[in-house]
Amino acid sequence: MLHQFALGKPRKKKPPCRMILTLEQIRESLSVQADCGGGYNRNAAREMLAQVECGHGQQVVDDLIREFDLESTFDFKPGTSFLSEK
Repeated sequence: MLHQFALGKPRKKKPPCRMILTLEQIRESLSVQADCGGGYNRNAAREMLAQVECGHGQQVVDDLIREFDLESTFDFKPGTSFLSEK
């Protein structure tokens, strides 16, 4: 017997996101990433903001962008979604 995923049917519900870091740990790490400001740091910051958006919502992401001035450092604008639509 084939399982539902083997039939190619889409999931009815998206899987919940996993918070690997706490919000405080993300805040500390974003501070380091913003201070360094390189390309790899931008990617790391983007991944952390995606995790925050998934777990806490867009408003918290916007607050972090403003708090660490990520708009001038990485050109991240408040209101931007960091979750990938695949």
